[in-house]
Amino acid sequence: MNVLLVDDHELFRQGLEMLLTSQASITRVFHAATAAQALQQFNEQPDIDLVLLDYKLGSDRGIDVLLSLKKKDPALPVAIISGREDSEVILCALGAGASAFIPKTLTTEETLKAVNLVLDGNIYAPWPEDPGENPGSQSDRDVARQQQLQKLTLFAREVFDANHLHSQEQAAVETHMGTALNTWVAEIQKDRSRLESLAFQDDLTGLANRRLFLERL
Repeated sequence: MNVLLVDDHELFRQGLEMLLTSQASITRVFHAATAAQALQQFNEQPDIDLVLLDYKLGSDRGIDVLLSLKKKDPALPVAIISGREDSEVILCALGAGASAFIPKTLTTEETLKAVNLVLDGNIYAPWPEDPGENPGSQSDRDVARQQQLQKLTLFAREVFDANHLHSQEQAAVETHMGTALNTWVAEIQKDRSRLESLAFQDDLTGLANRRLFLERL
């Protein structure tokens, strides 16, 4: 497989290339330091299987490169890499069509895992650990997180497309996506409260039901 690395730090690109080429599935790695070089490399190399793209390329914007690449090839897997991990940036990347958001703070093993997930056609983004999450097998939790991530990605892209965010400034895009995320979380919490009420109250009278009695007992 051929990979295009787009980052304005040469040492980072070299280190990432060494990491990727240690995997048998990666055969060739192309480099670009700017948006213009990235688009040129993509035009000159028709067999690119994956693009690893920095969120900020000096004075260039990774989101602009992402949108240009997806316009040329909508099926092309593009993973955004960044030193930032805030939800607005992640949503902005996923909404613009990224297949993954890979923080630069990941370990080498985690980075390889993320890249392999994208190459297998999956979506990847950092998922915070919840200390209060239900116990269960790691595989069950991974499946649940992947399902949640896919829903969140669809949500982000609907918001992105509906508001034509690609034509706005990047800061405005991030702010808008953050507002949309807060609204989405509020709706989830509202639905959760409603489900809890339905679980412990009689739907007709609103009085506590047997389940709540047993729970309190």
